[in-house]
Amino acid sequence: MDALNGFRVLVVENDEDNLMLLSFVLMEAGMEVIRACLACEAFTLLAAKPDLLISEVRLPEEDGISLICRIRKLCPTQGGHIPAIALSTDVAQETQHQALAAGYQAFITKPFDIDELLWMVAGVKADRQCL
Repeated sequence: MDALNGFRVLVVENDEDNLMLLSFVLMEAGMEVIRACLACEAFTLLAAKPDLLISEVRLPEEDGISLICRIRKLCPTQGGHIPAIALSTDVAQETQHQALAAGYQAFITKPFDIDELLWMVAGVKADRQCL
């Protein structure tokens, strides 16, 4: 997917294996990956101006729902409008609803389909270019 070359993605995942897998998949598609294991790290890394946030919903200390709520309170120049995809093993409709209501644009369950994830990322990039 050449269209994704140079797209900067902040990935928040507390499971090291999942973080490495996500990073590998995104980098193989030409994207630059910024990694965080905790919500507090991710919040700080917004200063790197990523184009997209992909975050696990169930994180230790502060979950992904709380993270996106804090991000959405920021002004756009600080990353408050960053597109975001929630990621979780929790397939409950309530979890998906909470994530989308909090400010994520999409929700994908783990284990995820690589093509579906890349399709979602490409869709987010296309939406950003239309703004």
